[in-house]
Amino acid sequence: MAAGLPNPTGLSSDALREAAAADYTCEEVLAVVRLFYWLLPGLALNVAFLREQLIDHRVLEQN
Repeated sequence: MAAGLPNPTGLSSDALREAAAADYTCEEVLAVVRLFYWLLPGLALNVAFLREQLIDHRVLEQN
């Protein structure tokens, strides 16, 4: 599935690892990625609730 996603800059996993290693250890980068992976579902849920509230509010204003 991930291989089918667009990659306009043509980045490879090796290039990303080299870039990350230039600033941080792979373990530090992996820790941030894991944190983001853990937080992402909550963010998506919050955005969905906010969107629903905005849609409901707009509908109520039109009535």
